[in-house]
Amino acid sequence: MPAMGKSWAIAVIFALAGFGLSTWLSRLSDFAVHLDLDTSDVGVVLVFQEFFGLMAMQALSWFITRKSHVRYTLYSSLFFGLAVCMPGLALGFPSLCMAVAIFGTGYGALDISMNSRADSIEKHYHTRVIGNCHAFFRLGGLAGALLSAGLIEISAPLWQHFLLAGLLIATTALFVWKRLPPVPLQNRQTRFRLSLPNRTLMPLCLVAVCVTIVEGGMADWAGLYVRQELGADARTAALCYALFSAGMFLGRLGSERVIGRLGAPR
Repeated sequence: MPAMGKSWAIAVIFALAGFGLSTWLSRLSDFAVHLDLDTSDVGVVLVFQEFFGLMAMQALSWFITRKSHVRYTLYSSLFFGLAVCMPGLALGFPSLCMAVAIFGTGYGALDISMNSRADSIEKHYHTRVIGNCHAFFRLGGLAGALLSAGLIEISAPLWQHFLLAGLLIATTALFVWKRLPPVPLQNRQTRFRLSLPNRTLMPLCLVAVCVTIVEGGMADWAGLYVRQELGADARTAALCYALFSAGMFLGRLGSERVIGRLGAPR
């Protein structure tokens, strides 16, 4: 039974995803300043991120039932490490949109593969790990934001920061992936199609949409708000994301115990 013993490896993958996302979002206000982007430009950039992330999720959802979760988790982690480097190479608004499209694709693919792997671990070992994995996601976000604040303090260029983050993600993924708990390969030849949730799932989906809007609004726009509206510097903007991640980490840390005590429906 892995719990957080054997399953520490999948928790680390979640932390890497949070670390990469935090690297981008905690420096988003810097891109707005350095590339002279207005609010509408930033909104378009974020649309590129979310659209290509959604497309990657849908594509990988079809493949994930036909091959090993371990393999896709490795490939998506390595691709995400490469994708994290891309925004740091942007020279203007068009190139930033292209870079963020690659970033969103990498993040979307990793999001599906790691959650699918965690779900398989839960089912195979009859244990709960997803709540703790999502806590580690935010722990990685905290680490990424603190690294951003530290590199801002020493005036490290954006390209160096993002290259360092991408290398850390890729090398750590290579170390971790063979240590993922084994689960049986499921070859389910299901027909892939998009559909609306049924009446049972619709209320839960609406709750998820509301939570995502609030969480996404805070994560995506808080740094820009404190810099443009409150006059804070880049380091303070990064530390704001760190505080946000810390709060999310604490909120998710005890989720498995709460679910175990009250039951998932409650």
